[in-house]
Amino acid sequence: MRVSLGLSVAASLLCGMQTGAFAQGRNVDTHQGAGTRQNQGADTAAPGNLPSNLSLGVGVICDTQDQIKRYLTLYQGPTTAEQAATAVNTETNSPGGCGMASIAFVSGDFLDNVNVPGGIMRVVKILVFAMKTQDGWQSISPTPQFTALFVKLDEA
Repeated sequence: MRVSLGLSVAASLLCGMQTGAFAQGRNVDTHQGAGTRQNQGADTAAPGNLPSNLSLGVGVICDTQDQIKRYLTLYQGPTTAEQAATAVNTETNSPGGCGMASIAFVSGDFLDNVNVPGGIMRVVKILVFAMKTQDGWQSISPTPQFTALFVKLDEA
């Protein structure tokens, strides 16, 4: 098996959505390379305040493990990524529970697998330190979230 290091199940389909966890913060200048960040000015987070293993990603994240698993189940059928996220948020009465985000995060443990055509999605807990908004990168208090990484099954 080979792990595809993308966070996105449907990154380009959910561009307008964000999760409820990202409502406040300070500016952080985070370049688009994995694990890189740079300090600019007094109002940004100092590089020493961010973990050295920080990664950047764009994809669907949810507030709970159950929400991301439900999202993955719904997205396998004829449902679009946006419809799947909206359905999860409606079912859980959590308007911002699942959505699309550009984030700076530290990856945690793999928690579960969901079978999908061509492979599996590994549910993983992440700790988010910043998110990109239309005003730039916003630092937040470290916030646990859940996402999934695609593991492609190698052809025999």
